[in-house]
Amino acid sequence: MSSAKGNESAMKELFLSFHGRMSRSSFWLCAMLAWAAFVTLFVGMDGMFGHRATLLLYPPLFWVLLALMTKRLHDRNKRGAWILLVAIPIFGPLVLFTELGFLRGSMGDNRFGADPVESFPDYQTVR
Repeated sequence: MSSAKGNESAMKELFLSFHGRMSRSSFWLCAMLAWAAFVTLFVGMDGMFGHRATLLLYPPLFWVLLALMTKRLHDRNKRGAWILLVAIPIFGPLVLFTELGFLRGSMGDNRFGADPVESFPDYQTVR
């Protein structure tokens, strides 16, 4: 029973919290899971309750995506306010997409926490 509570707490921290850091691979995986859940729920709710009912799905989706993007920006040692780059037409979203999805996070600890990549070192790492 305590294991289930631990997993639930970890999922809340992963998808709902704006604190800490997130590696690129975790970001991509969690973002795809969030979108897959959204699409699945959208199709189900649209079929059962109509299109207007699907409007309830957008606030949680935006919250989860903002939390994931904020943690990914923290890994790059940038504040979450960088998300506002999407307001700059064309250039802003491209820069943000590059920052979030393709650039490595800062190596070692930064002001937002421990390096998520170093938390699980490669088994071949020699120190």
